Amino acid sequence: MPWRRRFHAAAFASALITGAPTFAQTIAIQTISANTPALGNVAAAAMGNTLFQVAASTGAITKISGNGVRTTTGNSRAQVTIRCTGTAAECNAASIRVRVAATGSPTGRLATLTNFNVASGTATISSVPTPANILNFVIDPIPRNTNRTFWVGADMAVQGDNSGIASGAATAPFNVRVSVNPATPVSPGTNGTAIATVRRAASIAKIADIDYGTVVRPTSGNSNVALNASTGVRTVGGNGAGVPSPAPRRAEFTISGEGGRTLSVTLPSNYVLTHSNGTNTITANLSRSPTGTLTLSGTQGSAGSIGLFVGSSFTMPAAVVPGVYSGTFNLTVQYN
Repeated sequence: MPWRRRFHAAAFASALITGAPTFAQTIAIQTISANTPALGNVAAAAMGNTLFQVAASTGAITKISGNGVRTTTGNSRAQVTIRCTGTAAECNAASIRVRVAATGSPTGRLATLTNFNVASGTATISSVPTPANILNFVIDPIPRNTNRTFWVGADMAVQGDNSGIASGAATAPFNVRVSVNPATPVSPGTNGTAIATVRRAASIAKIADIDYGTVVRPTSGNSNVALNASTGVRTVGGNGAGVPSPAPRRAEFTISGEGGRTLSVTLPSNYVLTHSNGTNTITANLSRSPTGTLTLSGTQGSAGSIGLFVGSSFTMPAAVVPGVYSGTFNLTVQYN
């Protein structure tokens, strides 16, 4: 029988069977409203910080502490808009994790933002968190290719004149991150900016009080005693008389604050002079120079000042009780 060789071969096959391909959803921040929250114009305290709280739920701004004054009215809060792209099923099932925190370095007189707080807009926050410097929370799923919003507020501290930091425009950045996974969203996220315009504290320094000097009552009728606010000259009408010494003088003040800014002055129209016996009184009228709105010297970002003089007049009847009369009045200024 002839010799034959036989060959055998074996074949192996494998297959991986999967379901239909999937497409991961993408959660993204569309926008953060520009330059919000905004305090507007703030007159800083001469010493120490002034803390303002911005409520995400309403945008209401409340001063918490400090001697600074917000001279702008109205509400302000940041609006964050997010969007889910992918399949409808995935977006509809995806709870969105969000992180809000300060980032970068503030400029000007604003300090780093603290105590962030949030409120639902068209998005639904699953459980509104307690305000914190780093805020983590979850938003309910949103439909595919649909925008949803939530609001952000924070505590904003304005540093006082003693900080040595220049006044003017001030900013404080914050960062918002969103994701489905991981549980804590990672950078970079999207930045927003809180803003304020900070001015130096407006202050008044008294240089001199009103001093009518010594006047002699008329022998009959009335005599008008007047200290001119512009010149400081005293006049005595009727048949009354003014004694040269001690010399009379008008009141003098120096008003200081943010260079180039305008201020309004509040001065009462009159005040009461009371005799040293505590019983007899004279009503005296008040006037000032310059009149109208005051403009401080210098420019924004530097210190400014202006002098203010206050004059007065009163009617002195022949029957006035002789003696020493004195009284007080309040002068206030505020930025326009």
